Amino acid sequence: MDISISGSLSEAKKSINFAAEMQQGTHKQGDSGYLEVEPVTQVTGQFTQVEVLAQTDVTVIARGISYGRWHLLKALRPEVAGQQMYRQMLLKEFNIMMQMNHPNVVQGIGMSEVEPLGLCIVMEWIEGHTLDWWLDLSPSRNERRRVLEQLLDGVAHIHSRGVAHRDLKPQNIMISDNGGWVKVIDFGLADTDAHATLKQPAGTLGYTSPEQLSSNYADVRNDIYSLGIIMRQLRLGPGINMLAGRCLRPIEQRMQSIEQLQQSINKLSRLKRWLGRIAVLAAVAGVAVGITALTVRKPESVVVRQITANTDSLQQVIAQMDSQVVQQKATVEQVKSVNQALRQEQDRVAQRQRQVAATVERGKRVIDQAMRATHLMEHLDTLSRPSKVRPSYNEEMLSGRRAIEQFMAGLQGFDGQEMSSIHKQLEDHYQNAWLGPMFRKLGVEY
Repeated sequence: MDISISGSLSEAKKSINFAAEMQQGTHKQGDSGYLEVEPVTQVTGQFTQVEVLAQTDVTVIARGISYGRWHLLKALRPEVAGQQMYRQMLLKEFNIMMQMNHPNVVQGIGMSEVEPLGLCIVMEWIEGHTLDWWLDLSPSRNERRRVLEQLLDGVAHIHSRGVAHRDLKPQNIMISDNGGWVKVIDFGLADTDAHATLKQPAGTLGYTSPEQLSSNYADVRNDIYSLGIIMRQLRLGPGINMLAGRCLRPIEQRMQSIEQLQQSINKLSRLKRWLGRIAVLAAVAGVAVGITALTVRKPESVVVRQITANTDSLQQVIAQMDSQVVQQKATVEQVKSVNQALRQEQDRVAQRQRQVAATVERGKRVIDQAMRATHLMEHLDTLSRPSKVRPSYNEEMLSGRRAIEQFMAGLQGFDGQEMSSIHKQLEDHYQNAWLGPMFRKLGVEY
């Protein structure tokens, strides 16, 4: 008991001495304690110091303090806040965001009525900058590689919840100032199969896949297309650029999931490490041979075992490399097969176009032959006098059109679109080469 009382008195004296030193300015550097004590403000759940950061045509982005912490706030502009469609849009974004729980995805906290903004989505506040701003600082290759890895982890989590973000771009990727953590933000255009409302094409031009601009379906492969654009902007070298190109292919040919993309990046990393090991092993083998030549007295068996061990290691690495080469060759063969199919389709279309053009030329000759047989062009001067007009004049004028109909009836092997194209070109020829000149010579407006 005496020891406890003595200790308490000792601590109390230290506290009194510390307060006296602070008042007198004699507190020594290195001693623990607050050097300046700020007035304690009231900690409340109500939002204070609300300040607007940005606005769009529909939303307001702001920040405010609640329970002593900054939070990000997203609300509707007053002009649209009363419209049911936009309120549903805000609630849909909130519901999707609240499914997320990952260090690389912005954390949703709740919804709250905040003066003077109205109903707001409340999110964690991220002290940092967007990816495009961060890239202007010329970060190192390792830093850019780490950002890509965290970005893929975040998007993989989003997709694991059955959500397609649909607006991945540098402006929606934050890099925190403290630690350089990646945070995927803004779920305003995100969608899932579970939501039945606000299903419409959306995205940002330059980052959105072609099919997303015309489809209402929430497909995670659209996010993979956007990631391909962002991967190229990270400037991580030919290997990553090659994988980015695979993300930008037509939807059925591109990477089908984030997991597949991550596995491809890991394989690329292992391939680079193996190449480095081969170089090291080759150097080691050279040193071993040199030592063997110089160390005459060293037992031959020891040298042989060393060389054999190095050779075995080198052979294992070469075998792994061979396996990778086989996989790469298979991928190349798949690309060649797709390219060959595309070329064959192009050749088929070109051949059909040539067949249509040849058929049109034959049809024109049939029309010309039918119209020349009427001899109308040779007697146009007599047609201007009613007494000279033959009773069969109108029938003869329509000879070209009857020739077209008979010619079209005899065609086979063309689809509807091709038949329509042939008929239009023959009709144009009949009008421009015969009817038009005939009416102009007669002085009749045509």
